[in-house]
Amino acid sequence: MADYSEGALGRGWALNNRGDEPFPDPFMDYASTVMPENIRDALRYCEFIFNSNSMIREAARRILSYFITEIEIKGVGNKNIGDDEKEKYETFLNETLDIRTILHSVGLDFLCYGNSFTTLVVPFRRYLACPQCHLDVPLKEVINNSNFSFKWKMPDFSANCPKCKYTGIWKRTDRRTNEIDEVRVRRWPAVEMEIRHDPVRDNRDYLWRIPEDYRMQVRRGDPQVLETVPWEIVEAVAANGFLLFDKGAIHHMYEPTLSGVRSRGWGISRTLVNFRHAWYCQVLHRYNEAIALDYVIPFRVLSPQPQSSSLPEGGDPLMNMDLGGLRGQVQAMLRKRRKDPAAWHFLSTPIQYQSLGGEAKNLAPNDLLESGINMLLNGFGMPAELYRGTLNLQAALPAIRLFESSWYYLVHCLNAFLRQLTKDIGDAFGWEPAVCKLCLLYTSDAADE
Repeated sequence: MADYSEGALGRGWALNNRGDEPFPDPFMDYASTVMPENIRDALRYCEFIFNSNSMIREAARRILSYFITEIEIKGVGNKNIGDDEKEKYETFLNETLDIRTILHSVGLDFLCYGNSFTTLVVPFRRYLACPQCHLDVPLKEVINNSNFSFKWKMPDFSANCPKCKYTGIWKRTDRRTNEIDEVRVRRWPAVEMEIRHDPVRDNRDYLWRIPEDYRMQVRRGDPQVLETVPWEIVEAVAANGFLLFDKGAIHHMYEPTLSGVRSRGWGISRTLVNFRHAWYCQVLHRYNEAIALDYVIPFRVLSPQPQSSSLPEGGDPLMNMDLGGLRGQVQAMLRKRRKDPAAWHFLSTPIQYQSLGGEAKNLAPNDLLESGINMLLNGFGMPAELYRGTLNLQAALPAIRLFESSWYYLVHCLNAFLRQLTKDIGDAFGWEPAVCKLCLLYTSDAADE
């Protein structure tokens, strides 16, 4: 097996250049020194680049705007879905969830992190029951009514029963509601997720690293949190552990990578793959900014004008004039000019004007920046001509066909997300099974039938 380590590459160069100093490794560039070394840092880098580089973010938005179309709903397999059931799904997806906005948000996560984690959150109501008289009261009422003297000591709810005068721990019951308007699609932050991956069978278990601020809210019993937090999260907080999702409870979209890359179940973002191009463009932007700060406006200088004289020192202004008085006259003249630009001015000594700097246009690396932006956009999968809208008619059709083909996997992932979403909705509300997908408006969708 070939050895691609730095030392081996150095020895290879040395063998090819006997008697000479070996050339440095061209792949050991400056960008390599700041590359992230673990998945957590890689996700944070992708997030930072995505938020700080408006061109990458806007390219991602345009890609999603191109591929996200109207939603098509069909029956499962060869079965037809009834018109009433189809209308239920259409109303729920388009009006309640605003599915196109959700697809756009999920797609942005996918393009930024190379991963997207989503679940369907079905609403429930939490009730407390007295263990003696079985008085059943909503948790919200128990918290807000002082007669119950509610107390929270994780994981137990304690209260006083106004009916039988029992004081102690009450039983908890969570009941699912049919309030469709409260159903939400939860996007889990990729940087808070953990994946336990089996490389042989390619199985994945997903865990949520519960943020410490949310843990504190659960521990101290914030009323809004206690009413809505799933009990599995409370148990995880009580055990000071992570939340393990059941099989099929979470949908994971991930960017595929080479089989030799040990990604441990994670997708590798295109933002990270193009890290060197993004770093190069940022270097050019940084120096462009320095040029704009220092070289756009010329530095103006006024000085006494040398006089002609037969003596060597006769033309030196320092020898025969009061420079302090001249400076005061010039400063007063400048102050007066700011108040009245049309005023006349008088100086007792001739002066000369010099303009220093102002050559920003000649120093700015416009060609290098343009080339770097083109490489960055093309590496991200967005043709630069299509991004700028400069694609001519002769090249438009093959370029768009290639663009669609290169992003087929995005369409496939969004359709898989929609299929899982409609399945979860049907299971939650007992609706007739249905399949939901993006409409076929372009050729790249045909293969996803």
